Amino acid sequence: MPVTAFTQSRPDFCADERGIAAAEFSIIAPLIVGLYLGMVELSFVMGADRQISHSASVAGDMVAQVEDVDAADMGDILAAALQVSQIQDNAQYVIEITSYEMDSSGTITNLGSAIYNSQNKALLNSVDPANFGSELLSETSGVVVANVAYNYSALGYKRNVNGENKSFLSPTVTLRETFMLKPRRSQSVEIGTGEDSVMTCSGSGSTTTCTQVANNNSEDNNN
Repeated sequence: MPVTAFTQSRPDFCADERGIAAAEFSIIAPLIVGLYLGMVELSFVMGADRQISHSASVAGDMVAQVEDVDAADMGDILAAALQVSQIQDNAQYVIEITSYEMDSSGTITNLGSAIYNSQNKALLNSVDPANFGSELLSETSGVVVANVAYNYSALGYKRNVNGENKSFLSPTVTLRETFMLKPRRSQSVEIGTGEDSVMTCSGSGSTTTCTQVANNNSEDNNN
């Protein structure tokens, strides 16, 4: 029977409004719940991004306040940065602090660096001191660069896409930030043993330690 003929023969069918609210709710509820879960996950990502950015700012600022930083000092600085970051998984966190200076001829020198979780270095932003500009790096003032990254793991709320369960966000979201700070008490800051030296750091909290490794120049000369 055509719909129009049925409704004309049964006018009470169209007038019956019982269950309308339930039907509307069943249509709208999945959208509202999905939006809510997505907003919760996004808020956690934004919070994590703010915390790891603050940790890099704190670490860079502490280095910029001194004339030189040895392995013991850097261990304390990175321990403080980890406390500020409040991250749950230290293995997914990487921070690198590097100091640069420029001489009167415009040659830029790396005055040493320290990196926590060096195996994750590929996550960091690419930094080229040649692009800093004279306002940031000059013969009268060096610069300290604090570079941080963190692989945030999504909360795990899933949705079905073509038969696969996927998170609302990607399984991991890489958060990155770079801070550039001017030395406070000297023209430049020396990290470790100075030119092209590298410290590798590991651990967590008060057990964070840094170890000085051979200068890059020394390694090149030996090779």
